[in-house]
Amino acid sequence: MKEKEIEYLFAKMHSMDIVLMAVCAQLDASKASGALGLIQKMTSNVAHLPVPNGNVENVMLLISQELLRYQRVLLAQTSAGVPPINR
Repeated sequence: MKEKEIEYLFAKMHSMDIVLMAVCAQLDASKASGALGLIQKMTSNVAHLPVPNGNVENVMLLISQELLRYQRVLLAQTSAGVPPINR
């Protein structure tokens, strides 16, 4: 992969991260709770995806760590708290 492609993917990934975090922070308690449930269901489906180098455990750990930030925001929304948005 070329350096410009890596920079583009990095910028795109972080842009999507910012937008998604903002959307999560705006959900009411009911919708945040529903989103938490969907994240848990969808995460279990990821375990069946083909993974580079066959290292499913490592990829699942990385996905879980990434999702934890969103889950914290959504959990705070379900309890009407103010979520910490920083990493």
